[in-house]
Amino acid sequence: MLCPAMHAFRQKEINIRSEKMDKDVPVTVITPDGYRKGKAFPVVYLLHGFSDNHTGWAKKGVVGELS
Repeated sequence: MLCPAMHAFRQKEINIRSEKMDKDVPVTVITPDGYRKGKAFPVVYLLHGFSDNHTGWAKKGVVGELS
């Protein structure tokens, strides 16, 4: 039996203020295990389409592989 690779990460939902839209915008932040402030990590921004929201990529199950 084959098991998919396990990826350890933390997922956090926060709000960021958009001055252009004049409102708080929810975002999902994914950080890999081992992340700590002050250490440089590569960044990937995943943008959702019109019919999705900030939780879409996490629900698709690909964020673990990217973290």
